[in-house]
Amino acid sequence: MSPLFEILYKSESVSPNVVSVELENILKISRLNNSKRNITGMLMYFRGEFIQILEGDEDQVSKVFSTVIKNDPRHSNVRLIAEGPIAHRSFSDWSMGFVGDEAIQSRVSVSTSALMMDLLSQEAKSSPQTPGVTHFVKTYNQMRRFPIR
Repeated sequence: MSPLFEILYKSESVSPNVVSVELENILKISRLNNSKRNITGMLMYFRGEFIQILEGDEDQVSKVFSTVIKNDPRHSNVRLIAEGPIAHRSFSDWSMGFVGDEAIQSRVSVSTSALMMDLLSQEAKSSPQTPGVTHFVKTYNQMRRFPIR
């Protein structure tokens, strides 16, 4: 078994306004498949952009990213932001946690770090943040300030 590993990427939705039914379908399938592969993580959708962090066995995470995510026709311009080994899972309670436009809009006045701390596992809250989580917060802030659409 390979060590724990994380991948963080950002992409753009091919549909300008992804509806909740589409997001629910993405989440349902992702959660099922991630559970089978022991992959955990977080997906955020905001203003036509996705940002996702995946964590788990290096082989499984890399395979999902290269064969499933990169080839998914529902998004384009998939950009790898960070990848690397991690000492612990930040989202161990989530086969695929999700925060979307409405939840983000309702918490716009809350700092990104506070939002992320609410979502992290207890282990992650008591440990230093992984590089992926740090980049996740940074990328989220950029998405809020500079929407692509």
